Amino acid sequence: YDTEIDFTCFDTVIDNVKEQIRDLKPEVLLFLKKLKHIEFDIDGEKKHFIREESNDNTKKVLITDYYGQKEKEVREYDFFTEEGKILDKYYEISIGYDRKTKTSGEMLYSYFKTNVEISFPVFIHATFELSSNRNELLANNKYNEELTKKLASKLAETAINISLLDSQNNQATYEPLTSSIDTSLKQYKLEELINEQIQKAAIFPTIQNKYISLTDDPLYSEQRFDKVLFPETFPNLLKYCDDEIIQNYIKHDAKLNFYENSLFKDLLNNDIQDKRYSCEQKCVLIKLINASPSLSGDGITLLEDLQGNIISSDENVYVQPSAKDRFEIPNWEWLKVKFLNEKMRNILLEDVEQEAIDRTFRDFNLVRYRFNTLIGKIVSDLN
Repeated sequence: YDTEIDFTCFDTVIDNVKEQIRDLKPEVLLFLKKLKHIEFDIDGEKKHFIREESNDNTKKVLITDYYGQKEKEVREYDFFTEEGKILDKYYEISIGYDRKTKTSGEMLYSYFKTNVEISFPVFIHATFELSSNRNELLANNKYNEELTKKLASKLAETAINISLLDSQNNQATYEPLTSSIDTSLKQYKLEELINEQIQKAAIFPTIQNKYISLTDDPLYSEQRFDKVLFPETFPNLLKYCDDEIIQNYIKHDAKLNFYENSLFKDLLNNDIQDKRYSCEQKCVLIKLINASPSLSGDGITLLEDLQGNIISSDENVYVQPSAKDRFEIPNWEWLKVKFLNEKMRNILLEDVEQEAIDRTFRDFNLVRYRFNTLIGKIVSDLN
C-alpha cells in the first residue's frame, strides 16, 4: 500500500518546508527497512528514492536516486549490522559503506539524521535515546553509555572489514581511521573507546598495500620514503598520510617512528647491491635521508661513478666541474679518484650552491671539486 502524508502549515514556513524536503538525501532510506520507496513532487519538481536489498549473502543495500524521468544514480552499500538488548531495551546498530565513493554520513542517524557529528567514511545508525526534537543525544543516560560501547566495537570491526575490502582492490588507505566526533558522543568517551579497539585492529596501511595492527610494529616517516623504498624490503613501513587528525594520532598516540638508522642502512644497502633503485630514485633517497634528523648517509652506498658503478661509502667522491674547468685524469690502476655520475650531479646540485656541497652531502663523502685538493689526492695515491 502507499502512504500519503498531507499536512497544513502557515504560509510563512512553506518555503522553509520545501527547502528541507529538497535537502533530503537518498540515504534516508538506508536505515528505514520497511520503507522501500519515497516520491517527492515539489511544485512539479519530481524525484524519488528506491531501496533494494541484495538477494545473495553479501548484505548489500542499493539506493537508487531518480531525478525527473530520465536521470538516475545507483549507490551500493556494504551493510554491517548488530542488534540485541541493553538494560532490557532493544538496540540496533547499522553501518553502510559505499566502497566506490567512501562517502561520509557526517551526522549520526537514529533512523533519521540527527545533529550529532560523527564523520567516518560511512553512514552510521544507532538507536540512541534522543531529545524531544530527535536531534541531540540525551546526556547522562545509562542506556546511551552502554550503546556507545557497542558502537565503538562495531566501528572498529567495520574498520577491519573496510580494510579487507580495500585490500582486495590492492588499495590500502587510511579511510578506516578518518573521523571527527561530536562533543555529545565525547561525553560518552566514544573516541577513547575506539582508540582502545584500534590498538589491536589491522587498519594501518603499509606500502605493500596490506593492513597491519599496532602490535605488528608499524613504522612511519613524515618524509616520503613510502614513494621510493622497495615494499618487500620494508614491509612494515606505513603509507604517508596528510590528514591532520591521523598524523596527530600516529605521532602522539601511537608514537610511531621510522627504522633505526643502522637497520635502515643495512636493508637499503642490500637493495642497492641488488640494483633495485634507479639513478633518479637514489637521488630522491639522498635528499630524504638528508631531511631526516634520525638518519645519516654515512655508510650508505647510494652514489654512482661516471660509469654508473656503485662507489664504496668510505671513498671521497668529487663533483665533476664544468667542461672548461676540467682536465683529463689518467686511467691508472692505482689512482682511486672517483667522480660523481653526471646525471646524479645535475639532480642533486640543482638547488645547491657550490660552497654548500661539502656541508650538504658530508655524510655521503661527496665533496666539491677543487684543483688543489684533487692534485693532493693523486699524489697521496701515488705514494
